[in-house]
Amino acid sequence: MTIEYKSLRYSGVGVQGSSLNDIYTAPANTKALILSFNICRNDSISSLIAYPSAYFNIKLKDTSNVEYWLMKNRAIASQSSLEVIEGQKIVVNAGEELIIFASLTNLFVATLSIMEVS
Repeated sequence: MTIEYKSLRYSGVGVQGSSLNDIYTAPANTKALILSFNICRNDSISSLIAYPSAYFNIKLKDTSNVEYWLMKNRAIASQSSLEVIEGQKIVVNAGEELIIFASLTNLFVATLSIMEVS
């Protein structure tokens, strides 16, 4: 058994259907534990007035292409962050994907800490 730790950062979370959505796919013959999943709204206070209802969504897609919501239409205040899985872990099996998309492109930044076991 091999254990590998990874830290992934995505600075331009896209809108639904963009190439920026698939942020992590567990490799073949691997189970992954998402240890930390932080989302930051990386904008100015003035953009909160312009985009007060900006939100993001997170899904887990299994190998049969069935999607499960982890977070839906979640808004956070300008220049703040949210720990998505606070106090928990998410298991991602081989071939499964984490997908994130937002109401506006480049407004949210995602950071993940992952432990892969193969």
